[in-house]
Amino acid sequence: RIRSVRSSPSERLDVDFRRLEQVTAYTVEDRSDLTLTGSEEDLRSRILDDPGLVEPGFRPTATERETAAGPVDVFGTDADDRPVVVELKRRRVGPSAASQLRRYVDAVDEEFPDEGVRGILVAPSVTDRAATLLDEQGLEFVSLSPPEGG
Repeated sequence: RIRSVRSSPSERLDVDFRRLEQVTAYTVEDRSDLTLTGSEEDLRSRILDDPGLVEPGFRPTATERETAAGPVDVFGTDADDRPVVVELKRRRVGPSAASQLRRYVDAVDEEFPDEGVRGILVAPSVTDRAATLLDEQGLEFVSLSPPEGG
């Protein structure tokens, strides 16, 4: 077994081997900072910097807005002042993301019962089944990827 431990953030990685052909030991020390890119937070920042990426006239008003179904990634209004729930995913998504968005839209709809709450899933791509579910449930999809780091 090989174990790698990191204190901040707290992480542990264990690797178990079934068979060993050779063992070589090295002292490894890397003091450089790790920079992660392509996260949902990067995608959120991209949208907050340029809300028109979601659609023309979109105005974000809150992030991580609490609802009865959990926190909404980005909440805002469209060009017609209708409430919009935006769910962000950094990778290709399936039906579970469409279901999650539906729960958020339903929860927000209880707060704004007569305003026609819209739901938009933002991800690089969706499976065919997810696209069908989004369409059946009156939800929308915008293809957008997190920015790539360098």
